[in-house]
Amino acid sequence: MVTILDRGQSHKLYRELMKQCPHYFKSKEGVEYVTDWSEITRFEIFTGERVGVLYKMGNYENFVVDLIRKDGELKLHGRIITPYNGVIIIPKIGNKFILEDQYRYPTCGIHIAFPRGHCEPNCSPEKEAARETQEELGVELKNPVFIGRTYPETNSNAWYCSVYTGEVEGLKFDGQNVARRDGYEGIINLYGLTADRIDTLIKEGMIDCGYTLAAWALYKASL
Repeated sequence: MVTILDRGQSHKLYRELMKQCPHYFKSKEGVEYVTDWSEITRFEIFTGERVGVLYKMGNYENFVVDLIRKDGELKLHGRIITPYNGVIIIPKIGNKFILEDQYRYPTCGIHIAFPRGHCEPNCSPEKEAARETQEELGVELKNPVFIGRTYPETNSNAWYCSVYTGEVEGLKFDGQNVARRDGYEGIINLYGLTADRIDTLIKEGMIDCGYTLAAWALYKASL
């Protein structure tokens, strides 16, 4: 992660995001994104606040602070913008779906979830779904089918995930439908679960990953 200390660099990166993602800077529903740099600069000098990109993590997350006008009043709002969006994969083997047991740093906990990841620059979502499946499960995703997209957290994240499903093969599960993983990106186990078992684990609160719940809802609605 890079902390943007220079105000000019912060503004430059912010302008680049505006060009990359103009749809995330549209004024609507009574909310206006202030993009006039003279007005932004006056606000910063008067208040001592910062507007623009404050932190940047590689090609992915940009933590930005926007200056917005609502009901005639200027306000600041922070959010994370990811220009290249992401993917969620629902891999299948026969009548079973593959989920991961994975440690997640923000919650300091392990979550059962479908594979997912950020898209690389100049990589289509379908190719990204295949790449993430290969990296996280170690197998090929065959005949991927797009079933929809979801915004993971609309209060603070300005990006969406495309959801794909497809067949995989080559994973070996034990009698408990568990396959060990090598710890890649914190992945501990892989599970082969039927649709009924997934629904039960959701009811019991064992599957609580928002990405996975949204992807599962899209999958069931597509049937």
